[in-house]
Amino acid sequence: MKNKLVILITLLLVLYALFHCRSMAINMIAFHPDNKDTISNNNLPQGMKEIFITTEDGIKLQCYHLPNHNSKQIVIFFHGNAGNISHRIDDLVKFRNIDKIQNIKCPVLVIHGTEDQVVPYEKGVEIYNKLQTKKKMVTVTDAGHNNISSDFSREYWKPIAGFIANGI
Repeated sequence: MKNKLVILITLLLVLYALFHCRSMAINMIAFHPDNKDTISNNNLPQGMKEIFITTEDGIKLQCYHLPNHNSKQIVIFFHGNAGNISHRIDDLVKFRNIDKIQNIKCPVLVIHGTEDQVVPYEKGVEIYNKLQTKKKMVTVTDAGHNNISSDFSREYWKPIAGFIANGI
């Protein structure tokens, strides 16, 4: 009887601890911030500014603002659960590719999946249509953003090999 009571008390204490420490445990498992490998404001791309937003509950969010004066829209980019936003600056700058596409002079191969949920297929077509150079577009039916090179490897890698070997 004494052993059962000890087991029951231990189980209750474990459940109590798990219940009251669940948010801390979730944060430890799910989030992996990097506060060491950051970029100073002096090294940000031209025009980009670091800003901080304080939420109603007092949480301070670090943000980068990269204005596009040709647009009335604003992109809010959440970098995910690991690292820090400075690791994603290249991703932020890519949003402006459409403004620079006409400056490209070399041949371009665009490969895009029709089911891409990160960069819509229509954006790939828009980029392709704005190119003013030798170009080729490969549409991979049913491919998404993260599975195009693995699940559709033949449709993805064969055009790349051909492009490298022969150009457009």
